[in-house]
Amino acid sequence: MLQELSHLFLGMVKYSVYNEILFGFIGLWVSWRLWSFTVLPFFHPNSPKELPYVIPVLGHAQAFIGNSEALINRGKRYFNNTGEPFTLTVGGKKLYILTAGTYDLLIGFGIKPSIIRTLWQKMPAKIAQESRKDVDPAKVPPLSIMHSTHDLYKRQLLPGTKLDVINISLNGWIDRHLEWNDVKARYLTLCPTGDRIRHLSLSAFCSDVLIEAVTKTFFGKVIYDIEPELSGALLGFNTDAWMLVFKYPHGKNSRLGKARKKILAAFNKISRLPSSDRADQAWLIQSSMSELEANGIDHEDRAALALMIYWAANINPYKLGFWMLSYILFNPELHGKLRAETKPEFRDGGIDPRYLMTQCPRLDSMYQETMRVTSGSLSARKIVSPTTIGGKVLSAPHTILIAFRQLQMDTRVFGPVPTSFDAERFLHDKNLSSCMYFKPFGGGVNRCPGRFLARQELFVFVASVINKYYISLSTTAPQGFPRLDTCTPSLGINSPLASDDVFIDLKNREEVSFQGV
Repeated sequence: MLQELSHLFLGMVKYSVYNEILFGFIGLWVSWRLWSFTVLPFFHPNSPKELPYVIPVLGHAQAFIGNSEALINRGKRYFNNTGEPFTLTVGGKKLYILTAGTYDLLIGFGIKPSIIRTLWQKMPAKIAQESRKDVDPAKVPPLSIMHSTHDLYKRQLLPGTKLDVINISLNGWIDRHLEWNDVKARYLTLCPTGDRIRHLSLSAFCSDVLIEAVTKTFFGKVIYDIEPELSGALLGFNTDAWMLVFKYPHGKNSRLGKARKKILAAFNKISRLPSSDRADQAWLIQSSMSELEANGIDHEDRAALALMIYWAANINPYKLGFWMLSYILFNPELHGKLRAETKPEFRDGGIDPRYLMTQCPRLDSMYQETMRVTSGSLSARKIVSPTTIGGKVLSAPHTILIAFRQLQMDTRVFGPVPTSFDAERFLHDKNLSSCMYFKPFGGGVNRCPGRFLARQELFVFVASVINKYYISLSTTAPQGFPRLDTCTPSLGINSPLASDDVFIDLKNREEVSFQGV
């Protein structure tokens, strides 16, 4: 009897201790939650409110990695779609989320240096002047290496003679890779009869043509002699590049690590070639690499900067080409209208890009609408000093995220069902393309200068495909329209879900090709 009572007493003591520990933890958790999401906001009304979370420090990390768009939408609903900035805690770091168009115009944060300090130091004036021989030397401002590279990027890609030159080169490479013999040789196993390619992956087709065309335009033909698998490496790099931007852990042997190593090795080798072997590189590449060499930057760092340019030029076009052709293939009426509109450009066996850019409003509307519904980009900026936006004080050293997709899905601007695709939306309302809620290329001083090159690239590619080929959905098996991958954090145009590729059949039409105009 005494033994049973002692066991009962000990059990009660243990139970009491466990209860005290449990209730102690619960009390601490409740206190933390009340302090974090009720008391602190009350005493700091000018700070962005924080979306509550359950686990301290971890915050919304799992939800952000799993589906950042859904998390941001949840935050908007939680705060009643007021448009005010709000805060997310992700792995111990605070992210300020902006979802209203007016805020982008107010942002003026510096970009955190991502490479060695010397890249931000002013270079000797003579080096900068050498790359700008068409500018009065007295008008060339003092520039750091990084600012000079960005300036060269704009000089090449903003409207002018240098943009015309690179456009002609890129159009020529697109045309060459769309020649029937080239396409047939690339997909020989899918062309058993010699007159038709069957069941071809649309995503592979777009990436094969556009990545190779862009790569040769910027870095010359020799780059593929150095690394024949460069395009595949870039695809792997692009898939996981968000890890670099959001500092998500990844190892050297990860897909991202291996792809980066292969690309850097190729650029390292090409930078060591004689200039005569690199004569067909774009002016931007030749000039920026020459500046780096003149400033004593070694081959490894030159390769890293080349990768930044390479990635920026290739991150979106092949994805956008995939989505544009998908919308065309699943809409025969749209297919017919676009071919009728673009067919006159193929005059005398050649393509006149000027006609495409000025006389094809339906293609232009479709291009902009495709960007609107497929872009999931998040723009990240480091706060370096307290900044007031939308009546809220954002403090350093946190990061601010501008959710451009949220702007482009605003029901006040794009109607009650903004997620629906309307190829003529921008045709009927021409003000949409310049409104503050449409930011496919970013905004303000950070607006992408490559937007002009990208527009002509996609116009030429899509118009060429539907005019050069009888292109249709493969009938091997039923196909549904591909779903957008909104789970993977996006840096631009979203990819389709991995399981949602589109398969096509191709048959050659009459020969048409690009002729420089």
